[in-house]
Amino acid sequence: MSDSGWSATSWGDIATLKYGKSLRDYKEGRGQTEVFGTNGPVGWTDSGPLAIGPRPIVGRKGAYRGVHLARGPFWVIDTAYWLKPGPALDPTWAYYKLLTLDINGMDSGSAIPSLAKAQFEGVPLDLPPMREQRRIAYVLSAFDELIETNRRIAEAALEVGRASFSQLAARSLDLAKLSDVTTKIGSGATPRGGKDVYQEEGTSFIRSQNVYDGQFSYDGLARISDGAADALSGVAVLSGDVLVNITGESVARTALVPNRALPARVSQHVAIIRADAAVLDYRFLMLALLSAPIKGHLNGLSTAGATRRALTKAHLGETRIPMPPLAEQRRVSRVLEAIGELGDELADLTRTRDELLPLLMSGQVRVSEDVAVA
Repeated sequence: MSDSGWSATSWGDIATLKYGKSLRDYKEGRGQTEVFGTNGPVGWTDSGPLAIGPRPIVGRKGAYRGVHLARGPFWVIDTAYWLKPGPALDPTWAYYKLLTLDINGMDSGSAIPSLAKAQFEGVPLDLPPMREQRRIAYVLSAFDELIETNRRIAEAALEVGRASFSQLAARSLDLAKLSDVTTKIGSGATPRGGKDVYQEEGTSFIRSQNVYDGQFSYDGLARISDGAADALSGVAVLSGDVLVNITGESVARTALVPNRALPARVSQHVAIIRADAAVLDYRFLMLALLSAPIKGHLNGLSTAGATRRALTKAHLGETRIPMPPLAEQRRVSRVLEAIGELGDELADLTRTRDELLPLLMSGQVRVSEDVAVA
């Protein structure tokens, strides 16, 4: 044990990485049990849970393997693991510690990028005493609770917008193909060198993990150099662009790019849809893509005849959306202005938490013993 009271151990000595299990009946919306995959939440099920949170979720398969925290009853599908802590490990502290690891740099060498259980369990770990773990988790959780509150308010504003869209769409007889009312539909690309070119500062590189329905997540937002960004100039993101996930478990998730994230490029798993401002309001476009009929249509296309869910440029371009007069579109979408303001607050909170995270987890900054935790 060091002078700081922290002890040297390994993940395998204090926790067990458990495999997820396949599940077919999960769905969008709410249910009794939240379902997680390699990129995070993928839906809900009314089936019983694998376990009760808080428990960290660790991605197992895919080029991007995320770390998330299940706070209540949860299920993990077979593309991810969940971490069962031993008595010396606080599960919420473990989640924050996992965020400091390069999970995607741990690769089994198989054809599909994946995390090997044995490799992970051998990773060394400096472990604080339990009470200090809980104090650290308390401080970081306070930031995440503020972030979550802002997200819930943004979700409420989004629901108002979706309801208003549905009412307007019910009265609108005019439909238009997206290819006729947009100036760009196209997916991104991977920078030369892949994740090895990611850096602390630079142009945003938006991946599917950043795109949620109606919300942009700054968690894990990658940055690339000016040179790498110039090489991807053809997939530059502009203010007002709508982003749609087009592959994998999160297919059809849709959000607006926030101005705070610009300049930006997108990965091959995300499509840019750019509204023709003369006929289509970009916020109305997002509401259209989030509406139940159109989202259901896109989800259906993504599974047709494919082993992996995917949407193509043709799928998106042929999709039809209601086209009321532009003034009516703007009236309906005005409520989404509040989401943009909340997004700025979320960006500030997320940045502060991310700057504090490695300092706390390394012991460079210590939480006062006066902080009361259970």
